Amino acid sequence: MKVTDWLFGKGSNWDDEPLEQQREAAERFIACIAQRDQLFKQILRDQIIQQADEPQSNDGSLAAALDKSPPMLLPECDQLPTASGPFGKCLTNPIPVNGPVGEIVYLNRLLAPSGCCFFFHRIGSQVAPPYPHPLDAYELLALDGSHRVKLFFAMYHPRRSQLVPDGLHRTSWKRMNSVARLAAKMPVFGTSEPVHDFPWGLPEVVRSSPAFRKLDPAAIEPLMKGLIRAVNRIPRQEV
Repeated sequence: MKVTDWLFGKGSNWDDEPLEQQREAAERFIACIAQRDQLFKQILRDQIIQQADEPQSNDGSLAAALDKSPPMLLPECDQLPTASGPFGKCLTNPIPVNGPVGEIVYLNRLLAPSGCCFFFHRIGSQVAPPYPHPLDAYELLALDGSHRVKLFFAMYHPRRSQLVPDGLHRTSWKRMNSVARLAAKMPVFGTSEPVHDFPWGLPEVVRSSPAFRKLDPAAIEPLMKGLIRAVNRIPRQEV
């Protein structure tokens, strides 16, 4: 394979969005995190100044927070070098992806053993050394109610892993048309927010998400109706 083919994700074995586009999404995520951290540090500086005359109230934690290094992209990989345990299904072997959008795309393409896709929502974040950043945890439920699984993601990487957790499959990027590829980045059947009463609470959370509200208004109602129909097919006693 040529170096340029590998760089831009054009190799014969590559079955995902081009690497350059994935990296751009990851860099935008890192830039947002850096901007947020910078604002947080400015707030801390103001607090330290206010506490200058009250040394007993400052235990050093504020100063330590100011020393925190800016976020950086970690090396690209399909699996972490320190991984142990079943891929994607435990904190010690999370799925490398390129930021929050990478999580959504990965999850939207994932298929249950029955062949159908998943409802999903993020249930929280956890720290698991030696990985230097929090890991996201998602709960997934197959649209036919046949399979439930919890997956973990490491989202500080330039691209999405090409691996799939044991027993699951994924939709081929090569076989997706331009509309399907765009839809894979949309939080329609899942969300990066926690959902109370999952999956039946999904429509309300998805409708209120900023990414969903950016869609063409003419497309929103049909998508919502489809989501509501899909959710209502799941009998509560099966979940």
